[in-house]
Amino acid sequence: MQREINLIPDNLVKKKEKSVLVGISFKVLVVLLFVAFVVFVVSFYLQYKLNNSLKDLNATLTQKKESVRALEKIEQKNSELSQKLSIAGGLLKLQDHYSIFLEEITKVTPTTVVIDDLNFTTSGTVVVSGSANSYGSLADFIGNISKATTIKDSIFMEVSLSEVSLKKETGKIGFSSILKSKENALKVKESTNGN
Repeated sequence: MQREINLIPDNLVKKKEKSVLVGISFKVLVVLLFVAFVVFVVSFYLQYKLNNSLKDLNATLTQKKESVRALEKIEQKNSELSQKLSIAGGLLKLQDHYSIFLEEITKVTPTTVVIDDLNFTTSGTVVVSGSANSYGSLADFIGNISKATTIKDSIFMEVSLSEVSLKKETGKIGFSSILKSKENALKVKESTNGN
């Protein structure tokens, strides 16, 4: 049987094992440090990208919020204008349009009659004062209005002569008459064609 004899002292063997172990540990440490460095660089890069994305998203969100606020203001103003338009439209519907009366009275007034004054009352009556060249002209005026009361689309409902006098200085006939208009005759008619 043969025996092996180890001529290297234990001390050196242990030193050699220790140096090999230190070499392996150093290599492992370098690899671990490299991996840690790579992980650090990757995490730093990802954090940088995420922060930039977050800044972009915040900027976009702020811009969208400002757009929404601007649209809300526009919508509020639109609502206010719609309300004002509705109120104005309601007032116009309720308001008497005296130009309608003027157009209709002009149609029935002879050229020899001059209207000096119109006094509108809330009850739908109008006091018409003026002068005529003759009693015949005044009769024509009152007759024309009386005929107009029988027409369906006329605004006149009835007429009465309240005062007649001869003006000595001009020779003309002064008069005052009371005209009653039909209910809502001085209101603007709503169109039926959808306008």
